[in-house]
Amino acid sequence: MKTKILMSVNSLGLGGNVIFVMNFFRHIDKSKFQVDFVIFDDTKLDFYDEVIAAGSKVYIVKSKTQNKFLQLKEQWCQVKKY
Repeated sequence: MKTKILMSVNSLGLGGNVIFVMNFFRHIDKSKFQVDFVIFDDTKLDFYDEVIAAGSKVYIVKSKTQNKFLQLKEQWCQVKKY
């Protein structure tokens, strides 16, 4: 049975945190670990296709409000469902 890892990043586009996470993702033993992603931007950016091609899932969590506090609360409730 694989150990599951859920990575949380804003998007799968170029950026410091995402490049760090993708470096980890590329080098982890995928026969031992199932690495999936939760993102908060539904734009299919630079690394989206690579993640899907590697057999990982991408969970997109969007918020319908502009209030930052309510966004966090709404997004957290969605993430807990996964």
